[in-house]
Amino acid sequence: MNRNVRSRRDFLASVLAAGTAALLPTMAQARVVKRVSGSVIINGGMADKYSSLMAGDKVITGDGGRLSFVLNESAFLLYPNSTLTFVADDLSIAGYRLEQGRLLVVCREAGQTFSVQGVYIGIEQKNSALQLSHTNSEVLVTLQRGKVSLKAGVQQEILQASQPQVRQFKAGKLSVAKSAGIVADDLAYLSALLGF
Repeated sequence: MNRNVRSRRDFLASVLAAGTAALLPTMAQARVVKRVSGSVIINGGMADKYSSLMAGDKVITGDGGRLSFVLNESAFLLYPNSTLTFVADDLSIAGYRLEQGRLLVVCREAGQTFSVQGVYIGIEQKNSALQLSHTNSEVLVTLQRGKVSLKAGVQQEILQASQPQVRQFKAGKLSVAKSAGIVADDLAYLSALLGF
């Protein structure tokens, strides 16, 4: 009987170890910093290409600061003078709050959510590409390709892009706006990170 207890313990320990080992690469690869340039601060410390990003983290880019990273099946580029907070605690469903600045995103999978000053954006279609911009007085959402849902107060809208679509949220109203100008090289770089 003592041998059976020992065998069960060994079995359970090996299953737990194997399960943990199987999870570690996924978690380690979930938020991988690809490139850091200029001043980039994560939770008060300077970032480098070995930095990791986790739920609750706050990233601030200074003048000339840029950070690109991959989260599961999405690639991100945070531009200079931006602040981004990771609000999710589950790696499979990410949430991001852009507090200021500009963020370019290419999403291979649907299901991610973003919030920017009272505007909530949900990725509704695979291979969507969008840019979020936030200044003191307005939010711009530029959809380059794919499909997203927008919600601002009681206003809701689904955007689907056969050509770029831009929406502005200013003074409590969501409206059509002029292009916010996605940089083609940046879009190509993020798409290449995801293999397309």
